[in-house]
Amino acid sequence: MPFYLFSLPRPAQLSFLTVEDLIERGKYHKIKKMKITILTLSMILVFMGQNVISQEWAPEGAEWHYSFGAFEVTGYVKIVSDGDTVINGQQCKILSKTATSYNYITEMYDSAFIGNEYTWSGNDKVYIYKNGQFYTLYDFSAQPGDSWIIPATHLGYCDTTGTMVVDSIGSIVINSMPLRVIYCNSDESSHWFLGSVIIEKIGPVNSYMLPNMTINCGVADLFDGGPLRCYSDNGFGLYETGIAPSCGFIVGVEVEEDTEGLFRVFPNPAENRITIVSESQITKSIEIMDIYGQPLKKINTDEKRVLIDISGFSKGVYFMQTKYANKKWTYKFIKD
Repeated sequence: MPFYLFSLPRPAQLSFLTVEDLIERGKYHKIKKMKITILTLSMILVFMGQNVISQEWAPEGAEWHYSFGAFEVTGYVKIVSDGDTVINGQQCKILSKTATSYNYITEMYDSAFIGNEYTWSGNDKVYIYKNGQFYTLYDFSAQPGDSWIIPATHLGYCDTTGTMVVDSIGSIVINSMPLRVIYCNSDESSHWFLGSVIIEKIGPVNSYMLPNMTINCGVADLFDGGPLRCYSDNGFGLYETGIAPSCGFIVGVEVEEDTEGLFRVFPNPAENRITIVSESQITKSIEIMDIYGQPLKKINTDEKRVLIDISGFSKGVYFMQTKYANKKWTYKFIKD
């Protein structure tokens, strides 16, 4: 069932966007600033014959799944709304975080508790307790041009805060529930950022729940998690972004070992190019896939030695699958 976003780029024209359009739109806010005249959310909803009310943040049992990947490790981070507590007189939701992963080098699975977060919501905002005080995490009352201060997820790296700026606002209907959407960017000098598309009740869809570093920090580290895979709670149901086959998906490629030593793949790890050589076989096809098994590059060749350019790939684990004489072999390599 498709989900639709509605907004008014011009007062006289109503446009409908799917969730995929919504995410793509968010990606390009940093490239091209869109000058959009948007009527207030209440006027849009009156036009649509719907009423939006603030949706509950983190009801008991709510779950988020975020993709995780760093070099040879892949998996997901699961966050669960797991009760209440009081901090500085404020009633807060306890969000429990667990990371489940697979290491391609050691070929071992692991699951570990990675801490709690403490949040509460009110006045159309979600707040988070960080570094001894409460900060605004998401602001659904914000208008284009507004900004707010977000905290560093981990101290000891760059600045202790960052700044989010609202580009535009809209609304989306998921599971028959109207939800507000804010399209954001980090301030140009900010060391911390949230996703460019943030949905009420759910949070960022193309980034992690918590702030991550920007390139201004000069440190490349994913920290806890990456983009959203799924959100669910008992009253809302399940929402999936489609970036993984399932919420708890870990490994996407089954490695079929070349026990006969028919091919050599080197260097491994590789930085810009990787070579596959066969002394006795002629490779008919070569396919490179990511950790989810999604094809990234395919080569058809009759050469015994093939040099493959991987300079455009991000750092991490990849798989190279060769096919010959109705057989196939899969090789794992790391892009540095």
